[in-house]
Amino acid sequence: MSLGKKIKAEFVYSDMTFTVEGLEEPEDWDPFEGTEINYRGKLPFVSVDYIEHPAGSDVPGLIWTNSDTDFNNRAEESADAEHISRGLENGDTITVNISAPDGQDIMQFCAMQGKRPIALSKDFTVEGLDGYVYDFSQIPADLL
Repeated sequence: MSLGKKIKAEFVYSDMTFTVEGLEEPEDWDPFEGTEINYRGKLPFVSVDYIEHPAGSDVPGLIWTNSDTDFNNRAEESADAEHISRGLENGDTITVNISAPDGQDIMQFCAMQGKRPIALSKDFTVEGLDGYVYDFSQIPADLL
C-alpha cells in the first residue's frame, strides 16, 4: 500500500534544482608539519619509539601508521656468521601515513573539519642515530 493511500493524500512533485552558496572551502593543510620521529635503542638495535605529529591535533581522530614495520625483523650476518636481529640505520626511510577512522574517506573526513591535506603520506630519512661499532668496516682506516 502506498503512502498516499494510507493518509488519503495526493503527492505532486517535480525535479528541482538548488544552488548552494556560502560554503567555505577547506584550507590546505600539511598534516606532517612539525612531525618528529623518536627512536629507541642504539645502533644496530634501533626501532621507532613513537611519532610526534603536532599538526594532527588540527583534525582529531586521524590514524597515524608507520608502513615500515619490518625494520625490526631484518637480519644481517655478523663477523662470526651468526645472524643478529637489526633495526633501523642512518639513511633508512620511514613512511608515515594518515587515514580516517573506520575506513572513512580521508579527504571527506578532513573536509568536515575544514582541512584539506596536501599529502596523505610522507617519507622521513633516519639520521643522527648513535650506536656501537658492530663491524670492522665501520672503523676508519686511519683510526685502526
